[in-house]
Amino acid sequence: SIGIAPDSVTFNVLIGACAKSANPSRAEHYFDMLRASGHKADAISYGHLIEAYARAKQFDRCFEVPQRMVSDNVEPDEMTFVQLIKAATFAKQPGRVSDLLAEAVARVGASHAVFAVAVSSFARLGDFVGMRSCLADVQRRGVPLRLSTVVAIADVLEGSHPAEAGELRQAVGAVGLRRPFSPEDNRPLAPAEIAAVVRIVDVLIELPVERELKEALASKDAVATTAALRTLDIPRLSMTTNTQVLKVFQRSGDLAATEAPFVAMPEHDLLSFA
Repeated sequence: SIGIAPDSVTFNVLIGACAKSANPSRAEHYFDMLRASGHKADAISYGHLIEAYARAKQFDRCFEVPQRMVSDNVEPDEMTFVQLIKAATFAKQPGRVSDLLAEAVARVGASHAVFAVAVSSFARLGDFVGMRSCLADVQRRGVPLRLSTVVAIADVLEGSHPAEAGELRQAVGAVGLRRPFSPEDNRPLAPAEIAAVVRIVDVLIELPVERELKEALASKDAVATTAALRTLDIPRLSMTTNTQVLKVFQRSGDLAATEAPFVAMPEHDLLSFA
C-alpha cells in the first residue's frame, strides 16, 4: 500500500518465521510468492524450508530439499548442512549425521559451524563413538571448536552422565561462567583442551561396554568375554581388567585367545606374564 515491493530478504524473513513456528505449508506459501515475484530462492530460503519440515517432523520432505536445490541450481552453504544435520538429529539418524558431515566437508569445507552442530548432535543421540570420530576429525583438521559447544554437550549429558558433564566443563574452564558467554569467554579451545574432551568421550564410550565385559568376566565365560572384547579397545582398559581377561582365556585352555589381548596390552605386570 506504500509502494514498496518485498524483496528476497523480506520473503526469507517470512519463510524463516514459518520455520520457527513449525509451519512448512505456510513456509512453502511464501517460498512460492518469492519465486512468483521474480526473485530467486537462495541457500537461505532452502535452509528455512529444511528447518520448517524438520520442526514439523516431516523428515522425508526435509531430506528432499537438497534435490530441489540441485534442480534450481542453488549451491548449498554451511548453514544448509547445519540445518540438515539438525534435522537428522530430530529424526534420530546418527548414520545420516555422519554422511552429512562428510558431504559438508567435501562441498563447503571443514567449518566450525558444521563440526559444532555435528558434535552436539552425536551427544544428543548418545552416539559417543560418532562423537569421538568427529572430535578426532576436528583435531586432525585443526578446526576451531568453541567453549560454548562443549558447554552445550555438557548440558545434554547432565541428566545421564553428570560426572562426565562436570569434567567437560572443568576441562574447558567453564565452571562458574555465566551465560550468555562474552566473546572473550566463548573462545576457540586450545589443542590440549580438545584432547581433554576426547579423553572424557573415550570414558563415555567404554562405560556400557565395560559393564558388559565385567559381567562376562564375573561369569568366567570365555565366549561372552570374547563377544564383549569385540567392541572394546584393549589398550584403553586398566591393567587389572586386562589381566582378568587373560585369566578367563587361560582357564579356557585357548592359547591363541589368551595371547591376543596380552599382545594388545600397552604394558604388562607380573600377573599378566604369569
